[in-house]
Amino acid sequence: AFLRAPESGAAPFYKDALRTLRGAGTVLTRAFSGRVARGVDNDFIQRFTGFAPAVYPQVNQVTRPVRAAAAAGQDAQLMSLWAGVGYREAEAEPAAEIVRKLAAT
Repeated sequence: AFLRAPESGAAPFYKDALRTLRGAGTVLTRAFSGRVARGVDNDFIQRFTGFAPAVYPQVNQVTRPVRAAAAAGQDAQLMSLWAGVGYREAEAEPAAEIVRKLAAT
């Protein structure tokens, strides 16, 4: 709920990618780090989830340059975009407003 909030520490491109990729689902993968995590489905996950061994931090270290280049090049198809199943509903509004809305439901 808070990923796109101004107070979030997520990079601006990350926040934008969450908005523009709203049609993509989320999946569990260890492709980026060797640990299972939920992220927005993208090309990297599709290509490497089946090959990624459960060896953290080794996989994390091997993919670090790819993740850094993807972030620098703003390539959402190669970035690790960690997000929960409800990421599509995240709005770019102050955290206080998000809390107010959540408390009202």
